[in-house]
Amino acid sequence: MKEICVRKEDLELLYEYALSHCKEVCPQERNPRTCLAMVKIGKLIGRYPPCVKSYGYFEKSFLKRMLKEIEIREGKRIKEFIKEMKKRNPRSLQEYEDSIDSEFIYNILEILEGEDDA
Repeated sequence: MKEICVRKEDLELLYEYALSHCKEVCPQERNPRTCLAMVKIGKLIGRYPPCVKSYGYFEKSFLKRMLKEIEIREGKRIKEFIKEMKKRNPRSLQEYEDSIDSEFIYNILEILEGEDDA
């Protein structure tokens, strides 16, 4: 991967601009890879996206616990639950939230695992 140098002030401006996207369209339109980039940049500049605490600063152990809680609540494995939610509409607000979070967290973990292997 090619590295580039950017002035911190410019990075902060870009981050602020991207953060407005987070505030306006998340969670309906979010890209796990972009979210991880925002968290990494936030760590560098000392300003995190608003969701970072809810997702345990995107630490793998925290995210895995979140998936386990969803599995327990929904009574099935995450992959099965995600697949089911793609076929039908959620039946409750909790199921709706779980469907959004489960797919997002699952994808985040796949990206993090891939980074560990690289």
